[in-house]
Amino acid sequence: MRHLKSYKMFEMWVDNPKFYRFSHVELPIGELEPVKRKMWGPEQFNQSLVKLGFPDKNKCIHFMDSLAFSPEYKGLYGNYIYQIQVDDNSNLGWCYVFPVNDWFYKGNPFQYALRNNNELVNSIIKTPYNDLSGHGGDENEMAKYLLQFGIIGCGTIDDLKNSPHYGKEKLFVWTNDKVIISNYQAPIKEPKIGTYKTERLLTTDDFTSRGISAKEIGSFYQSELGKSVKGKTKEEALELLEQWIRKTHKISESAGQDLSDIFLEVNDELLWKAEVWPDSQSGKWIVVIQTIDEDEEYELEGQNPPTVVIESIERAIEFMNSEGFIKTQITFENSEDDQIEEIDVDGLSELDVWSNNFIRIEFWK
Repeated sequence: MRHLKSYKMFEMWVDNPKFYRFSHVELPIGELEPVKRKMWGPEQFNQSLVKLGFPDKNKCIHFMDSLAFSPEYKGLYGNYIYQIQVDDNSNLGWCYVFPVNDWFYKGNPFQYALRNNNELVNSIIKTPYNDLSGHGGDENEMAKYLLQFGIIGCGTIDDLKNSPHYGKEKLFVWTNDKVIISNYQAPIKEPKIGTYKTERLLTTDDFTSRGISAKEIGSFYQSELGKSVKGKTKEEALELLEQWIRKTHKISESAGQDLSDIFLEVNDELLWKAEVWPDSQSGKWIVVIQTIDEDEEYELEGQNPPTVVIESIERAIEFMNSEGFIKTQITFENSEDDQIEEIDVDGLSELDVWSNNFIRIEFWK
């Protein structure tokens, strides 16, 4: 009888749908309990949702479904990727299209979806919701419209699967209950024997780690450099890929090396780190600056950027301008909720950077 009870407990954990989570720190495999976290920005909308039975976002675990997930996000949201299983009786909160905060504060993800004619966004803005704002104390009224349109919801996994937009829109989920985490297993596509795919030396990671999106891989193989990969060694194929990136995207290598050098002092600073990489698809150089918490996620208290961080950003802007990258954007972002706030250099010293926040600088011509 004891054995049967243990078997039933195992069966309570479901892996359909597939859920995924990014992390900047390595997490132990197995059960993961929610911990108290720092919410960035106003949290009145959270209080409104809690009253309606939603999980409290002040102490929760966030994850997303396969429509919202892409391993290419790891450079931004954390290099560790995990798959998530929930208990079939866990109380889940969910939201479609983009994270729930932007349905209340109508930030960049909301505006982007609006410009791209997302059906849910276009439908709800035809109601009085369009004139409401989470900054104006309208959270309770906004929640009513979001529930009415099925954009948000809470309940068990079965309730989620029965929600009207399930499987049709990107899905973001949070819970106050423990979950089971396991290492992310990238899908393996087995090529057919005798096809050209069997001769390809370059993996998807070879492309994405260099800022090339999955959609661009075909463009490489259609180019003269890509066609000459056949019969090459792995090292020779990678060199051809690098040549194609330099030729096609025209991102200055020397500028990138000097840009990385500017932020070396930040990486010498206790509790801070900076990463620099090119986004070949957009032709931008990206810098992400964040705090380091090696021991436990969200354990580190919020930090104000030290002088070396601010001065490094100022020097980087001046240098990149001299290299022809005259356009700069600085944003303060949350790695879990996709909250984005555009700031200027003068506002850097006022930031309160927690382990789930980061400063992002983009340079382009």
